[in-house]
Formats: sequence, C-alpha cells, structure tokens
Amino acid sequence: MSTTFTLRRSHAALWWPLQSEEGVVKFENKVVLGDHSNDMVTRHDQFEVKFSCAYSQPEVKTVALKIKDSSVVQTITAGDWSFTLNLKVYLDAGRTTLVEENTELQLDQKVWVALSTDDLDEKLVSIVTKSCWATSEDDKDAETKYELVVEGCPNKKDDSVEVTGNGVGVSNYFSFNMFQFTGQSTDVYLHCEVTLCVEEDCKPDCSGAEKRRRRRRALYPAPSSAFISMSWAQ
Repeated sequence: MSTTFTLRRSHAALWWPLQSEEGVVKFENKVVLGDHSNDMVTRHDQFEVKFSCAYSQPEVKTVALKIKDSSVVQTITAGDWSFTLNLKVYLDAGRTTLVEENTELQLDQKVWVALSTDDLDEKLVSIVTKSCWATSEDDKDAETKYELVVEGCPNKKDDSVEVTGNGVGVSNYFSFNMFQFTGQSTDVYLHCEVTLCVEEDCKPDCSGAEKRRRRRRALYPAPSSAFISMSWAQ
C-alpha cells in the first residue's frame, strides 16, 4: 500500500545543532513541510523528516617546543677584538621574561632573540647581526636552511621577522614566530653571524635601496665575523 502526498504550498525549515561527545561530531537536522498560508494556524497536515550524520572528530595535535640552552654565552676572538657574546631568548618585546629550559613554546608563537656583549665600549664599536638562519641539523652550513635575518635586515619573505637596534650599540635583537621544518626532524638549530663595526654609522640600510659594495665591505669586515648557535626541539 502506497501513500501519495499532495503539496500545494510548502515551507522547509532547517536546523543544524552540533553535538560533540566521545570523539564523535554529530549533526542533527530536520525538514518540516507544510502550508504556511497563515502564520498562526494551518489546515493541512505537516510532514516532518528528521535525520542526522555522525563523523569522527578531527584530532588536533599541539606541538610544544622547548629551546635547548635558551641562554648561550660564547667567548669570541675576532681579529684584534676579544669579547663575550650573549644570546638569549625572551617571551616579550621588553625582554623581561627569559625563556627557560622547561618553557613550552607553541608553533607560530613569537619570541625575541637578543644578542649582546658587556665587554665592548659602544662609543668605539658596535655589533651588527649580519645574518641569522635555521637548519634542521647541527651544521650551520647545512644545505637545507631557513633565513630570518639577511644582510642585517629581516627576511622579506617572512612577515613575522623584525630586527631592532641592529648596529647602533653593543646589543640588538630580532623577533620571529616559532616554526619547525616540514616533514623533517623536529629539531631546529638557529645560527647567527655577528660582526663588529667601527664606522660612525653601522646601522644596516633596510630600505631596499641598492647598497654600494664598498660601504658593505667596510660595514662587515671579514676578520671580525663570528658565529653563535642555539637549538630547540619538541
């Protein structure tokens, strides 16, 4: 036996309440068909269909990273200069909260990396962070690397990088958002090349204008270059 419905005027009402329990996401829905010639009353049967769909709730994984040796101190001899270079990582722009070894950092979280020395007279010399880059292995010359600071300026391809105070004293810092290499080890190694400058104006030109080769060689004298590294991992 079959039943035939004749519908002259109809109205379909849809609701999508969302429920989540025990790892399952459930959508519930119903369709109501009826004559809405009068908003208060109806003289025709209403037809209601209820249905639902259930899906496994997507698993969201949170990656917590920890910086190994978040404070690195290295004694450097560069040319005629000898000084102690400090590299520290902070959680705030004011550089008041130091990242500790047990501090968990999330992907895309911003951190501030400060490089400084107490052994040099800023009236005579300035330190310039020439470049900083990350590798997936403990080798600053590794083939796979991600640049953060390039020729003293933020990498233009990464909007999260900012460089402050570079070449204007015996300390400077830069910031970037935490990351890890795609499809590789969770270990990330950060390397920075620091140089000394005895010029009156040591601040790198990050305006995008073409730099004169002679000025760049004077700003970054090869004998005064030094490297410092740190790392973080999951």
